[in-house]
Amino acid sequence: MKSEILATLESLGKEKGLNKETIIEAVKDAVLSAAKKKFGESKAISVIFKQDTGDIRVLVDGQERPLGDLGRIAAQSAKHIITKEIRQHVSEKVYATYQSRIGQILTGRIEAMDGRDFIIELGEIDGLLPRQECLPQDDFRIGDNVKAYLFEIKRERNFAPLLFSRTHPRFLEQLFKIEVPEVKEGVIEIKAIVREAGYRAKIAVESHMKDVDPIGTCIGLKGERVRSITQELNGEKIDIIPYDKDIQVFIARALAPAKVLNIQIFNEDKRARIIVEDDQLSLAIGKKGQNVRLAAKLTGWKLDIRSKTQAEKEKKFTPKEIEKQLTQLPGVGIKMSNNLGKAGFITIEDIAKAKKEDLLNIPGLGETKATQIINKAKEIIESNLPDKDEAGEKAK
Repeated sequence: MKSEILATLESLGKEKGLNKETIIEAVKDAVLSAAKKKFGESKAISVIFKQDTGDIRVLVDGQERPLGDLGRIAAQSAKHIITKEIRQHVSEKVYATYQSRIGQILTGRIEAMDGRDFIIELGEIDGLLPRQECLPQDDFRIGDNVKAYLFEIKRERNFAPLLFSRTHPRFLEQLFKIEVPEVKEGVIEIKAIVREAGYRAKIAVESHMKDVDPIGTCIGLKGERVRSITQELNGEKIDIIPYDKDIQVFIARALAPAKVLNIQIFNEDKRARIIVEDDQLSLAIGKKGQNVRLAAKLTGWKLDIRSKTQAEKEKKFTPKEIEKQLTQLPGVGIKMSNNLGKAGFITIEDIAKAKKEDLLNIPGLGETKATQIINKAKEIIESNLPDKDEAGEKAK
């Protein structure tokens, strides 16, 4: 009949995925450490563990001493060391098992909550999906299955050492590898990915076979492949863009769905000046600047976008004239007037017609300051208008 201690060790081994010998060694080390603290480092101390019965014997200078002689403090120390040793072995086992899986998507079950974070159960080990690594639309409940990207292992963590993400750009890349065999096989290469997780992503792809269309292949028949990915991302919009070595072509494609008229490249500071039709300007910039922001990240270039009308107007004004106009506004100095001019706001009238949201992407402008300069611009425009009586006299 098994002793209670043997049964406990075997149960612990199954629970933690460790063999019995590993745990026995941890127990012996713990008892030996406790015995040395009790009887002194100078004593000849050894620990014998009888694997057939589970008996533990302590020999001090050749004399057997009962375990009870170790005392309460020594016993607590032994328990602490056993726990530490087991945790260390579990950590090493987890690291060895999952190190090669970093960068992959794993599927687990939501087991519990830790504050606002999710604990994912993966069989023998748990992982952590922090709330900040979730999509805004993610609303998991206990028991739900979830796919997430393993991006790190915290070896020092005793609790949920695997760290997961659903916002990481590589999560999207791995989803494409799952849904699009040509990506996994290397026929289609993902050159770059940028995301504002849960809202929009841009992915640049290139085919290494002439007869394989990278866009159509990634979208799939009737949009089936990309739709599956979008559903996993709770409706995140994905722009799939053909990569091109020609930076002008690549920038124009990155700004899709907007159509570009002209691009001027400034290699010295990796900046591009882009002209679009007036009705394409809001599309090129996107809601709250999202489209141009993602296009800039995808290409690695600073993108200054102008409407055709703005571009033609700029030709009529020198930088000094623009500066003279805009520095009339409160808090607008030379640097700010330059930033406003680059964004296409080159006259007081441009500012007066602008919405607060139009100015928030300009460096140095917050909501309060944007509102102030718009209101001031309107005052200046109104003060320069003829009053009604004067206008009536002129009409006569």
